[in-house]
Amino acid sequence: MIIPFNRLSEYEFSLSGINVIRQKPMYRNLNVKKRLCNGLLFFTEGECVYEYDDVKITLTPGTVIYLPNGSKHVLKVLSDEIEFFRLDFNIKVRGEVVLFSNKPTKITDTFSKDCLEIVDQLENLCLYSNDNILKMQKLLQLFDCLRKGSQMDKKSKIYSASVYIAEHFAEPLDCNYLAKLCYLSTSQFYNLFNKQFKMTPLQYRDNLIVEKAKVLLKLEEITVTEIAEILGFADVAYFSRFFKKYVGISPSKFAKNK
Repeated sequence: MIIPFNRLSEYEFSLSGINVIRQKPMYRNLNVKKRLCNGLLFFTEGECVYEYDDVKITLTPGTVIYLPNGSKHVLKVLSDEIEFFRLDFNIKVRGEVVLFSNKPTKITDTFSKDCLEIVDQLENLCLYSNDNILKMQKLLQLFDCLRKGSQMDKKSKIYSASVYIAEHFAEPLDCNYLAKLCYLSTSQFYNLFNKQFKMTPLQYRDNLIVEKAKVLLKLEEITVTEIAEILGFADVAYFSRFFKKYVGISPSKFAKNK
């Protein structure tokens, strides 16, 4: 039975096997052939990719991903280390196991501080309490918090622009086009973008490029020249100057320090 997490409160359900663990694993790859429960990961540090059926989902700090009971997937760590809260649970409605989706699904890229506080409270309840009713209440509270956060992401007037920049970071930045995507004037777009991200669209794009460069430079099978090309730079010298401006050292030196 598939029920969207934001509609679970409409049903009478039972909860079992709930557990919250803060993890900082040292593995680089993890192959899960079959999950035995539902799971939510609240990503707080680093970067990794979940792969299933030729689909890739990138996780960065702020991301929440849902991993359904029975699913299989591969996790690949892209940064030096990662940290996340793992919330495992099983839910049944009228004796039938409930899934929120039949495949791994990204819920949001920007979970709120309130959500993380509820996860922390759930972790303490799992450690020190057997009160399943209270755990259910907290779980519903968490789902409501995630629902509101996800709606806020998509309702943001500049949501379309932030998604476009992330998907086209290697292309020239056209703020007039981004403003049109958001149905705003260019000046309105600049003001709202600065207000939400505390940086200009160009700085936002450059920050994405730097973070992606750092991840790629940690890989042994790819050269600095190839990375420059992937990131949209016409020549490796310009990429080196760009990287050093933001990081303080050259890409080659950064790669040697991995």
